[in-house]
Amino acid sequence: MYFPAGTPDPQDIVEGRVDLEGSAIRELAEETGLTEGDIRSEDGWTIVIGAHRIACMKTVRASEPAAVLLARIHAFLARDPHSELARVHAVSSAGNCEGLDMPPFMLAYLEAAFAKT
Repeated sequence: MYFPAGTPDPQDIVEGRVDLEGSAIRELAEETGLTEGDIRSEDGWTIVIGAHRIACMKTVRASEPAAVLLARIHAFLARDPHSELARVHAVSSAGNCEGLDMPPFMLAYLEAAFAKT
């Protein structure tokens, strides 16, 4: 399991700076079909340092329930013959992550995020 993500593209450079939030929103749209109008970005970033990477994590929230979002995203994936994702899962607690094939840095992020709620 992996979050929708990517590396900033040249188009993500705005006035000489990398627009990380814009890049993250673009990647979310490319991979799930969700747009900036569908989500609300929380302030700040969480930086997760793993053995071989540094990940900049941006928390976003949607007003629609998870089941509705899953249906919309699965429909988007079904229409895209070159989809980057096979399917999506909703995770509502750290316990939901047990048994999922997930990079350690993502599990660490989710455990910390769920510990705050």
